[in-house]
Amino acid sequence: MPVPVKLEDWTRYLKQKRTIIDYVEDIHRILMSGDLRDEYRPWLDAIWDDEAIEGKCSLDSAEAAKMIRSYAYENNIADVAHAKLAVIIKSLNTVLHRYRVSREDRRNAVHKANSDGHVESPVAEDGDEQE
Repeated sequence: MPVPVKLEDWTRYLKQKRTIIDYVEDIHRILMSGDLRDEYRPWLDAIWDDEAIEGKCSLDSAEAAKMIRSYAYENNIADVAHAKLAVIIKSLNTVLHRYRVSREDRRNAVHKANSDGHVESPVAEDGDEQE
């Protein structure tokens, strides 16, 4: 018996239910690379409250979460569309931590730079990886 030619003819027997974190990551990646990038990214930039658009990083995170939830609603991703903002924020923080660009990760990089004069940040100012 040959392997099916089309991937849609394949059956995956070992199934794992996707979590809300997985869905939030998908949406985050879409928002970061799509037309809404310039509107979405600033909500994630601040690492200190005085840098935050709304004066508190937590409020900026809530605005990012609202954009994620709105995208989920518009694109019928029910697990996220009907989630509480607090759940989306926690999921987003987990996603950002996976890439080592959470507010905490970036604060720690700044702190380390201040203590030894060398910045070890995984992301450059323009969003590209540093060499």
